[in-house]
Amino acid sequence: MPPETRRETPTAAVLGWAAYLACSWTWCIGLFLPVLLVRELGTLGFVIFAVPNVVGAAMMGTILPSAGVSSQVVQRHRPALVAFSVVTVAFHLFFAAWMVPRLIGPVGPLIVLALVAVFTAIALRRRDRSDLIAAVVVLAITAGIALLALRNGLDFSWAPSPDRIAVAALAPVCAFGFLLCPYLDLTFHRVRQRTSPVAGRVAFGVGFGVLFLAVILLSYGYARPLAAAVDGQAPRAPVRAFALPLGLYMALQIAYTVALHIVEVIPEAKALGGRYSTLIALVIAGGAALGFACNRGSLLYGLDVGEVIYRCFMGFFGLLFPAYVWLCMLRRSPSRRALGICAVAVVAALPLFFAGFVAGRMVLLVPGVAIVLLARLARTESSN
Repeated sequence: MPPETRRETPTAAVLGWAAYLACSWTWCIGLFLPVLLVRELGTLGFVIFAVPNVVGAAMMGTILPSAGVSSQVVQRHRPALVAFSVVTVAFHLFFAAWMVPRLIGPVGPLIVLALVAVFTAIALRRRDRSDLIAAVVVLAITAGIALLALRNGLDFSWAPSPDRIAVAALAPVCAFGFLLCPYLDLTFHRVRQRTSPVAGRVAFGVGFGVLFLAVILLSYGYARPLAAAVDGQAPRAPVRAFALPLGLYMALQIAYTVALHIVEVIPEAKALGGRYSTLIALVIAGGAALGFACNRGSLLYGLDVGEVIYRCFMGFFGLLFPAYVWLCMLRRSPSRRALGICAVAVVAALPLFFAGFVAGRMVLLVPGVAIVLLARLARTESSN
């Protein structure tokens, strides 16, 4: 991903990049995690998700002040950025095979794959302009779905929290993940490398502070009615009234995100060498296979098996990847010792995160995050 430095970026291009950022970051996390959070933690659960999500992504345009800095980050941490995109693609294909059929039927995954092919072809033709046009189209369709949703009376009212201790325990995990993960996103680096310093800050600010925020507010509106679909039941009214448009909207957003990451991974994976191609393909195919396997209505830890796997995927973005940024990315390049400390910290924190995310013991997330944060002291001491 060679940097392209521009002294001035036209206003239309800045707004286009803002749309690109908002759509590329509208994952199956922004589309669906609010459903789980509002179901279990009320509106406060959505707040602790939304605030660091928007702020963390928007800040990247300022923290990385230029195209050159972004290019250096990509070069020094290429394996981690490729891994981030590969897991992202696998996560979305899992979600497409697990949840989308519950809204639009078994044809859902095929629709996602068809859209992935279309968006990938568009992105490969003329990268900047075609990506921006596609992003604007996706946002326009999202706006149409939002209007339809409002006409069907979605629930934007305040939902009381049944467990404020759980909210307090989950808040640092959300902050840790959403503030740090953006620096591993190749699509974000593309924007930072294609815009001037000022234009980049504006694109990130508008993309996340306005457009992406509007998208996740829509997710909040359908969170409570859609919660029943997690358990394999028919979505409650009013979601039932537009289950098909909502499913197509999710398919569209998922496909766009997958296509962008595929296009970014191809050259970066080649730079690493072809020996990783088979592993990448297996990880992506494994994600889709897990999604299909979870549509049997089985329960695990009192949850739908698909929801358990969804929560396990969240561990990558709540623990593994932010731990790498925290412990390895603030150096010019990750040393073996830093990587070792990161691995030990993640392994030590993993049981606590599993207990919090899956087994419902949210309070254990606090010592889990503390382990990773304090591991930086060991790294600092080793560098003295």
